[in-house]
Amino acid sequence: MWTEVQVVMSVSNRAGSSMSSLLAFAVGLTSCAVFVNCQQNENAVGAAVRIGVIGGGVGGSSAAYWLRQLWKNQPASRELNITFLTDASTGRTAEVDIGGQLFEEGGSVIHPKNLYMKQFVEIAAKSSELTDGEGNGYSGIVVDDSFFFFTTNHKIGDDARMAERYGPLSLLRIQEIVDSMLKRFEHVYNLQQNGEAFKTVPEMLNAMDPTGDFLNLTRQSAADYLKSRDISQIAIEELVATATRINYNQDPENITAFPALVALAGSQAGLFSVKGGNSLVAKGLRAESGAGPPTGVHVKTIEKLLPPAADTASVSSVAYRVTSVDGVADTFDALVLAAPLQLANIQFINFSPTPDVPNCCQRYQSVFATFVKGSPRGSYVHLPVNMSGLNYPDLVVTRTGTDMKFICVGRESTVTGDLVSGAPVWKIFSHEQVSNRTLMEVFESVESVWHGKAAYVSKDWHAYPHYGGGPDGFLPFQLDDAVAYTSTMEWVASAMEMSAISGRNAALLVYKALTA
Repeated sequence: MWTEVQVVMSVSNRAGSSMSSLLAFAVGLTSCAVFVNCQQNENAVGAAVRIGVIGGGVGGSSAAYWLRQLWKNQPASRELNITFLTDASTGRTAEVDIGGQLFEEGGSVIHPKNLYMKQFVEIAAKSSELTDGEGNGYSGIVVDDSFFFFTTNHKIGDDARMAERYGPLSLLRIQEIVDSMLKRFEHVYNLQQNGEAFKTVPEMLNAMDPTGDFLNLTRQSAADYLKSRDISQIAIEELVATATRINYNQDPENITAFPALVALAGSQAGLFSVKGGNSLVAKGLRAESGAGPPTGVHVKTIEKLLPPAADTASVSSVAYRVTSVDGVADTFDALVLAAPLQLANIQFINFSPTPDVPNCCQRYQSVFATFVKGSPRGSYVHLPVNMSGLNYPDLVVTRTGTDMKFICVGRESTVTGDLVSGAPVWKIFSHEQVSNRTLMEVFESVESVWHGKAAYVSKDWHAYPHYGGGPDGFLPFQLDDAVAYTSTMEWVASAMEMSAISGRNAALLVYKALTA
């Protein structure tokens, strides 16, 4: 249970460079004073093993699910208690209500080769795969003062036009590069099924691809890598950039190759989402793990308790005291950190080494997602006059360097598969907040009000890392003996399946620590 904490003295630095504290704790009926050994805490030997999960998205929920599966190998008398310490119940999978219908606001699509997410749809979300059934099949990119169509309703003509513009060999090579990466990537599933756990990101990547190519893909820009593979410049500037700008709000010149290839894979056929909303996966995994609802706790510090203060139910006598910003605390045998430490501002006490959060990685990329219910204006993106309103393409992407105020505009489907009532709903990705003036330029009409809400909804997401291609910026998967971290995997590439894989790795690390 959460116990009150009396703070005697605390000096903190927001940048996390230093912190000293002198604390007096009242833990149940046992009194623990500073510099005085605790007799025994609430997690005494024989009690349930307690694991805290900080973060409620796919990574944390996946870890909790796999921990429950692994724990089936333990004696029935050895109970497992999982607690979610988070104020974000489903992480970055979320839905937005527009006109009484729900649309995906966060992570939107799943690749058919995403083994874990496909499994989770059935066993956790208790739902089915949903493909986009609306739209007219048109998509393309704004180039200077013209519009180039990627797809129309005529596949043969589309293929011929794409080959003429980008070169047939470039198109073939891109497909081969992506397919090769996906095939090697699938090796991780066998490794994890065999109980392999990885303490660092490079260790995992090199196990997946012993040639070292995967690790190199996290160090080299997408543009340089694809040029070395003889991909034409125009294909990189338009075709590849479309994938990286839509998925990561970054261009081939300033994104590393690995996430760029993931983005290209996300442009392939067969993509789907979860009927009812992708957030059902995190909710379902949490339920399957036996954990209760998220506590709503915002964690401030994690303190490693050394013997004999850490007299717990785990094999090792190490334990971890988690204190919230409200000054309440609880003690756990192990922790799974499934929230980006660059954003969480958690301070670590008695960790050796202390996670080097300020210096290890770069910033997170900010992207504005704006939902509009209305009819876009075709002339704004140089479309023929007959392609406004309902005839507007399903996806319009702007090329880098244009003076347009958005990255892309895409038609959205409901999370249930129901037809959108009234005017279509569009999602706009942009670097900055879209102004009312810009909306009036982009749209012929915008439905003014529905159910008392404004005509559009906008949210600023710290959606994924800014992939700069600098030195290895990976925090380890294992931050301490029984503390595992999932979000470091995002610095390879951000995707729901990456979080699911990292979650299983965290479960394996924690399980080994508790049962070694």
